[in-house]
Amino acid sequence: MELIQARPEDYQKIRAFYDDIIDHTPDIQRYARWMHGTDPFDEGIRSYLNRGVMYLCLDDGCLIGAMAVTMGQGEDYHPIQWAVAARDDEVAVIHILGIAFTVRGRAS
Repeated sequence: MELIQARPEDYQKIRAFYDDIIDHTPDIQRYARWMHGTDPFDEGIRSYLNRGVMYLCLDDGCLIGAMAVTMGQGEDYHPIQWAVAARDDEVAVIHILGIAFTVRGRAS
C-alpha cells in the first residue's frame, strides 16, 4: 500500500472514485453529506490538485483512498473544542477523505 501525491491529470480517476463511494454507501448523507454534482465538488477537487494537497492511497496499483490535506485551519474550525489547543499554523486539516467500499473494514 502506498500514499502518493495526486496530479491534475488524475482528476477523472478521482471524480469517478468519489462517485463510486456515493453510489455504494448506504445513508451517505448521514456520514459525508455527499451528493452527485454537489460535494465533493469539482472545483474543490481541482483546486486541491492544483495546490498539490490531494493524495491517493493505492493498493497494488488500485485506488482505494483519497483525501486532501491542507496546512492551517480556517475560522470555521475555531468554535470547535479540540482536545489539544493549537494555533492555526500548527495544524493540518484532512478534507474529503474517502475509502473504497471494497476495502472498508479491512485492516492493513
